[in-house]
Amino acid sequence: ERARSALRFVSLDTGTIRPGLEKSTYKVRRNECDAFVEALKLSGFKIQCLADIKSDSLRTQVIAKFEASNPEWCARMQYIYDAQKRFYTMLEAWRFGDLETIGDGFRSDGHGLRDLYKISGPELESMCDIVRVVPGVLGERMLGGGDKGAAGAIVRAEAVSSVQTAVAIAYPRCHPNFADKYAVHSCRIVDGVKVFRGLL
Repeated sequence: ERARSALRFVSLDTGTIRPGLEKSTYKVRRNECDAFVEALKLSGFKIQCLADIKSDSLRTQVIAKFEASNPEWCARMQYIYDAQKRFYTMLEAWRFGDLETIGDGFRSDGHGLRDLYKISGPELESMCDIVRVVPGVLGERMLGGGDKGAAGAIVRAEAVSSVQTAVAIAYPRCHPNFADKYAVHSCRIVDGVKVFRGLL
């Protein structure tokens, strides 16, 4: 309840044209991940997808075998490994209203998408860079399949107007071709799926 009332999710539309998943870097990354899984199977690793690499010992074995020959594949795997851990940390943070941990996880995932999965784009990162320094922004990252489209930010409710002002000043200067196309939308957070613990 604390997190829901105190936060807003702000969508940061860059004004760019989305190519669709089948024409985006997302498809390239999925193909890379699938190829890595096949290579791992041929090397004797008992996995069906990269998300099956859950332990640090298995992750270390994979990196030891493939880092030298396929560093980019290992980077994709590292992002997925880290993202799974962040997911469960953020779930607990939402349960207990730990706003800082929620924001940190969201921001860290964005850094992973940018640096390890390498699926972001310049306009998306400009939006993230602009809002990151606004007081009250807890976390920001690109959204969707990458390249173009929208970024998003988890923002304290009282900071939404400051985010809107910062984007209005800085984004058109960074990307003048999209000065009349970008948009900022503030969304309230509402209940989704609810777990009634102890009833079954």
